[in-house]
Amino acid sequence: MPVPAAALTAQFAAQALGLDQADYPPLEFTGITSDTRADVAGSLFVAIRGERFDGHQFIEAAVAGGAAGLLVEHGVTVSGSAVVFKVDDTLAAWRSIAGAWRQRFDLPVVAIGGSVGKTTTKNLLAAMLRARYRRVLATEGSRNGYLGLAMTLTALRPAHEAAVIEIGIDAPGAMAAHAELVRPDMALVTAIGVEHLDALGDVETVAAEECRLLDWTVAHGGTVFIHHNDDWLRPRLTQYANADCVRYGFGDDPGGAHVLRARIDDRQLILDGLGLEDAALPLPLPGRHNALNVLAAAAVARRLGLGADDMRAGLETFEPDAVRSRRVELAGGVTVLADYYNASPLSMRAAFATLAEFDARRRWLCLGDMLELGADELTWHRGLAEPVMALGVHGVLLYGRRMTVLADALREAGFTGELWSFEDKPALAAFLKARLAPGDAVLIKGSRGMAMEDVMARLAE
Repeated sequence: MPVPAAALTAQFAAQALGLDQADYPPLEFTGITSDTRADVAGSLFVAIRGERFDGHQFIEAAVAGGAAGLLVEHGVTVSGSAVVFKVDDTLAAWRSIAGAWRQRFDLPVVAIGGSVGKTTTKNLLAAMLRARYRRVLATEGSRNGYLGLAMTLTALRPAHEAAVIEIGIDAPGAMAAHAELVRPDMALVTAIGVEHLDALGDVETVAAEECRLLDWTVAHGGTVFIHHNDDWLRPRLTQYANADCVRYGFGDDPGGAHVLRARIDDRQLILDGLGLEDAALPLPLPGRHNALNVLAAAAVARRLGLGADDMRAGLETFEPDAVRSRRVELAGGVTVLADYYNASPLSMRAAFATLAEFDARRRWLCLGDMLELGADELTWHRGLAEPVMALGVHGVLLYGRRMTVLADALREAGFTGELWSFEDKPALAAFLKARLAPGDAVLIKGSRGMAMEDVMARLAE
């Protein structure tokens, strides 16, 4: 059983870093930060060294802002009254502090991984839990990697009653390290698909690495949640036959006591299982894939003691992310599906299916490159031709050098709609704006690095 949460003191940090506590005063930090643009007064400032920046350049600003402590690398000269910790690697040191701090808290910690949908599921679950728990810690923004997880965990405070932690990976071994740091009581992997293949290589490796979160949780006696419709996750049902495992999905399940099924009916999710038979939940986001995210969140929330009324109350407070699966009605009668935080073959297909649900006079696709897909990136782009043809859209506008192969594939497949490729994003936006008419619907999607929100901004002018 973890000891009661203590203050985040200089002596605690020294202990976590393997330093002699006697060398440090009984000073309590207000928090830990690496950003001098925030209020650093009384905090422990960590000088993170990255590929494009070096936090050591901001030490003087941190001291001027009132930082009470400095975590720096050996060889750095520091002046002033702040307490100084010198280490080999400041990021690794912050993670050591974060891991030690996490273990001082006895509260439900849910970890969410997966190739797609993890941020939305995290936000949905956090909204649900806030209907029952007074204070819930949830990952902010994209703080789901090596640095972000350290930031998130050191934000834990005694007032928190639950935590929902998103974990992202982009290389082999990352999930194992993150799971050991977060030490979840419950774990969910939303789906397995193509992601970060430049480092992970292939989908088989993606599946193995993502599921290390589930493996760690099972090995430590926790509860795991398996989406039984996912071909890569379904085999885990057999592997975890003797574990505390909850299955969820749309049909196609052998049944059992720990299963939450659902169906979609008139923009509602109708639940079946876990004592929630025929309970209806609203769907705050468009698309079947987002209905699945609601179902995943409901499965976890139910295991944490929430009823359908709690879940509905929580979902009423849910605020959709401005860059993920957001339906926007523009002046002039045009509907936009804005979904440009990230893109992969799996999320592209899900977005196409969502656009197909829209009641529209004409449908358009405005797509930017999918990034970080490795050596076969062009093959993955060509592979979008089949679902685009099946969608039956009026026009396709493409941006980026990788998307040119999709244009070629569509021509080869006999696509008869409007098909345009652009190297200039402002030109694309202007062209699309001139083409759209009342009653049209358009999907704007691409990887984050393509900044497809620029097109949305032009349309919204």
